[in-house]
This record gives sequence, structure tokens and C-alpha cells, in this order.
Amino acid sequence: MAVKVTYLYHRQWQWQWQWQWQWRLRYHAATFRISLSKMEGEGNNMSPIESVKSVLSQYATFSGRASRSEFWWFQLALIFCVVLAGIVSVIIPIIGMIAYLVVAFGSLIPNLAVWVRRLHDTNRSGWWYLLAFVPFGGIVVIVWCIFKSSEGTNNYGSQPGNSPSN
Repeated sequence: MAVKVTYLYHRQWQWQWQWQWQWRLRYHAATFRISLSKMEGEGNNMSPIESVKSVLSQYATFSGRASRSEFWWFQLALIFCVVLAGIVSVIIPIIGMIAYLVVAFGSLIPNLAVWVRRLHDTNRSGWWYLLAFVPFGGIVVIVWCIFKSSEGTNNYGSQPGNSPSN
């Protein structure tokens, strides 16, 4: 999925008449419309639920490829779970901390596996993920994961969504 941001109107100061015979100066911030659309050239766009199911069903599978939509929807779902566990830990510290630990340790292996499969999809070895532990190396790995998938079959298998099993 691609995110399209449309600029609707600009920031402005506006005088408004109040019911109490007063003028009030109001500030209107910019308004944007955000819409999701299909990525060009990518045949296998997954929904958020399909991508999380796919990643968790391939819990420790480090071979093969992961599409951009599968990778990014799973990362978004993981961030949502971590934020939710953080909110719960503020409200109920013991239960929230347990929830946070379950999310952190429970998603460690599938998250690593989907990162490796995403690097495979860009025709790079999964060992390049170790670059994330070098200063500023994580930025390089994230940029590689943003790149478009390599077309057709590469060194790590066929393109996601083009195999007869899918």
C-alpha cells in the first residue's frame, strides 16, 4: 500500500464573531487527507491481518521472500502492540510490564525472520541485517527495505504472490 497525502487548505488566522458581542481570533492549522492506494508494480498487496497471519505462520522461517506490504503492515502492527503495552503499563504497571515483555520476546524471532525475508526480496543476504547494529547502519537497512522488490525469481526464490501455493 502507498500512502497519498493531499493538502486541503493552509494555515490561517480568522476572526470569528462570538455570541457575547466579542471578536475572537482563531488559528486554523493545515488539513490533510490521507488515503491508501495500491503500490505500483507490486502484485502481492496484503491486508494488515493477512500480513500478520503470514508472518506468524512463518514464525522462524528465514528462507524465502517477504513483500513490502507484508513487511510494513507487520511492523505497524508490532509498533501498535508495543505502544498499547506501554499504555497499559502506565495504567496497571505489573500487567503492563508483563504484556510488554510478552510482546517484546514473543515477536523477537518473527520480527527478525521478516526482516531477513524482506532483505531477500531486495536480493540481499539476510546477514546484512547485522549492519543495523552499527551506528547509522540501521538507516541503510531501513532504506533497503523501502526499495521495490526485485522482479521475478532472484537468489532467494520466486516473487511473493507469484508462486502457485499462494
